[in-house]
Amino acid sequence: VNKFRCFENGTWVDCINSFTSEHTIVSELVSWTQPVQLTEIPGEHRTWIVPGNAKEYRLIVRQTNPGALDATCSVQFALEPNGTWTNLSSSANANIAIATSSTHRSDWFKIRDTGNDEVMLRIVCAGGDGIAVPEVGNVRIQLR
Repeated sequence: VNKFRCFENGTWVDCINSFTSEHTIVSELVSWTQPVQLTEIPGEHRTWIVPGNAKEYRLIVRQTNPGALDATCSVQFALEPNGTWTNLSSSANANIAIATSSTHRSDWFKIRDTGNDEVMLRIVCAGGDGIAVPEVGNVRIQLR
């Protein structure tokens, strides 16, 4: 079936790619008054990807204006543009803090098993205070 197989821990499995792929979700700078509740980054910032054999992901965010102290962003996926949105990882801590201006990178998080088909991604953020105006751009996801 045109796949490489590896013998790991006494069983044959699909080989895991040894490379990292990167996809841009938000290319330009976006600023908004961030509310407390979970909301999608404003604008048309969604992209289709095929995670393939990737098992983990991390987010990289360039931030030029800080958010509120508890502000974070995470990535969600859907199988259709107007489908049900689900966090790409089942980990409750699969997010990236945006309280300071810098280029941030998250930890690596396990991709949900249901996220291995072609999926649409979006960035959602929470923990704002309704006052701070974070400005983020060049939001990318790396898969491995």
